[in-house]
Formats: sequence, C-alpha cells, structure tokens
Amino acid sequence: GALPGNNAADNKKLLDKATKSAAEDLKSIAQGEATALKSKEGNGLMNVGMAYVSHGQFEKGISLLEQGLKVGKLKQPEEGKLHLAIAYAMGGRKADAVATMKTIQGGGEGMADLVRYWIIYLNNAK
Repeated sequence: GALPGNNAADNKKLLDKATKSAAEDLKSIAQGEATALKSKEGNGLMNVGMAYVSHGQFEKGISLLEQGLKVGKLKQPEEGKLHLAIAYAMGGRKADAVATMKTIQGGGEGMADLVRYWIIYLNNAK
C-alpha cells in the first residue's frame, strides 16, 4: 500500500522479487563469512560485517566488523573504524558510534570533515 497508483499486482511482483533477492544475498553473505573468518586479514570480515548491517542484522555485522579491526592488516584501517561507527549508529548504539568516531585519525582527504559531521549529527539525533 506504500506505492501509489493502481498497480498492486505489479507492485507485489516487484516486492516478491526483492524479497527473494535479499534472501539469496543473505545466503551468499553467510558463505563469504566462512571464508572471511579463516583469513589472516580483516578486510573480508569488514566487508561481510557491513553486508549484514545493510540487511539490518546489526549485532552480527558489528561483531564481524570488530573482529576485522582486531585481525588488522586492513587496506584502509581508518575507513574500517568509520564503517564500525556507522554500524553502531545504525544499530542504535550512538555512544559507541561517537566514541569510535573520535578514534579516527587521518584516513585520507575529507575524512576529518566526514567524521566531524557524523559526530554533530549523532550528538543532535534523538
């Protein structure tokens, strides 16, 4: 009922297709998780963690992101911290998000501004 017009049948087909696609994505994410857990680098864990977060599985994603940072050997460690902070924010853990944001140093052009804006946003979010 969220989409306007008289296209209920088409809208239902689209919703069914999206639901099926999301379920297939979760299966492939689980397969990627097994591989990432065996890796000696944290990049795979970071990618899989963010994939779970994007599917609303915040605690599972956050756990993998935290593991990825601990494993280390990340291509972009400060970006990894940013992703963890965003996952905390999406999962309702605002204080953890802000605390993690405050640990980010460097990270390339524009990172400091991005972090500052996130902190402002999180501190003003209800």
